[in-house]
Amino acid sequence: MCAPSKTFALMVGLLMIPDLAAARNNYPARIPNGTVNSCHTCHIAEAGRGPRNSFGEAFDNAGKAWSAELAVLDSDGDGHSNGAELLDPEGTWSEGDADPGAPADVTRPGDANSKPADPVEPGECPAVDVGSPCATNEDCGAGGTCFDAWSTGYCTVDALTACCPPGSKAEAYDDGSEWCLKTCAGDEDCRAE
Repeated sequence: MCAPSKTFALMVGLLMIPDLAAARNNYPARIPNGTVNSCHTCHIAEAGRGPRNSFGEAFDNAGKAWSAELAVLDSDGDGHSNGAELLDPEGTWSEGDADPGAPADVTRPGDANSKPADPVEPGECPAVDVGSPCATNEDCGAGGTCFDAWSTGYCTVDALTACCPPGSKAEAYDDGSEWCLKTCAGDEDCRAE
């Protein structure tokens, strides 16, 4: 009788190890809005694997569970708490709850260059260049919103919560919303898309 080869034994052993990747894929579901940036929320690399960022280290030290204690920390030192960046500043969200806020407002608590825009007081005119191209709300500045229906985006301001910056005016829409649109004297002042 022949003894099993080392290769065969190694293959059998590998088949018996649980799927570690599948186990790790559930971590974003343990964080409010964790699926917005998925594994990049906790890892330096966008794809996930490899070293953790500062929030990933804090999440690991917290037993890989969201809590009020983890929410109030500012893991990346950008002046915004982990909870503010994940839209749960008090840390009241629990796994299985609906994600709070709008996904476009989520930032990465382990990256100091990814942070929420400073709030604009109701009625205040934000310094937004209405009509400029954008990819995210952050591109529009504090108080700005990026409409992504255009291929190059369109910076605007919610006219129901803030006044329209100079060079723009409020326009009402059928859904009851009002948004600031760039004013123009002629077609040459308008963007093609």
